Amino acid sequence: MPTQEENACHLDSRDLQSLWPTVEMQEHSPPQRSIDTTSRKPGSTDRAVIGAELCDDSGEVRGGLWGRTELGLLFLDMFFLPEPLRGRSFGSQILKVVEEEAVRRGCKKAVVETSSFQAPLFYVRHGFEEFGKVEFAIPGHARIFLRKDLR
Repeated sequence: MPTQEENACHLDSRDLQSLWPTVEMQEHSPPQRSIDTTSRKPGSTDRAVIGAELCDDSGEVRGGLWGRTELGLLFLDMFFLPEPLRGRSFGSQILKVVEEEAVRRGCKKAVVETSSFQAPLFYVRHGFEEFGKVEFAIPGHARIFLRKDLR
């Protein structure tokens, strides 16, 4: 199993720097390996971390997306951008980088769960569709489950 350090690589940040000169993105992906997607069985060991981080020029992480790939699926576990960085396409670029890496790993679908008061519309704008909802005890709010075909 690769270590976190072996999973890290640097992504060219020119696109982000044109938007905000003090930002760079780092992508985390495992070393090249092939996975036989036709003979996988539950419990197979193809789980790998995936993510992209938005860093300032000092290297401090300002936001990012972290998740995992497993059994042909991309699971988005944590996505955060501070308020001042939202609406400037950083989230879209981070999501794109992670989805492209997931496809390279053989993923066919992506899954995310979010809360109604977080960012469900962000995911819908990027091609995700709702497939489930569980109401919270707080009136008018719910946990929302979304999926997307990555082809």
